[in-house]
Amino acid sequence: MFYERPEVQLVKALNSENPDLQPPLQPDEVAFGLPQARATDPDHNTEVDILVSQSHPVHSGSVRVKYNRWDIEKLLYRLTVPGVIGQYRNTHEALTVLIEHFKLPLTTSDVVNLPIGAGDNRLVFRATTGSLAVFGETRLYYRG
Repeated sequence: MFYERPEVQLVKALNSENPDLQPPLQPDEVAFGLPQARATDPDHNTEVDILVSQSHPVHSGSVRVKYNRWDIEKLLYRLTVPGVIGQYRNTHEALTVLIEHFKLPLTTSDVVNLPIGAGDNRLVFRATTGSLAVFGETRLYYRG
């Protein structure tokens, strides 16, 4: 399964909506503001500012775009964490296994790295405030 990060998808969409933007922007030529929830918009649940790098030789400025992020609870719904209680020290270790096992469209930068106690049987996965991919929080159990 091929998956592009939201950063790449958003820049590609910006370029396709602005064909006279020549040369087209590249993901490494922009920065992103913090995504903001849009509860009142039925078509887009998020908006974010895309800012062109100050060192860009041609383009300057920023634009606010609307798009949809995944609710982490719905994305991870019904999944269980491979392994046994006490196997992981923190959520990033467990998330790395989940990403590889289920081919999830996430990286560890999308989720707050929380400690996992030795006897914890539920793991909390909370989206970071800067995640362009997901929002929210969910709890998962171990499979093993």
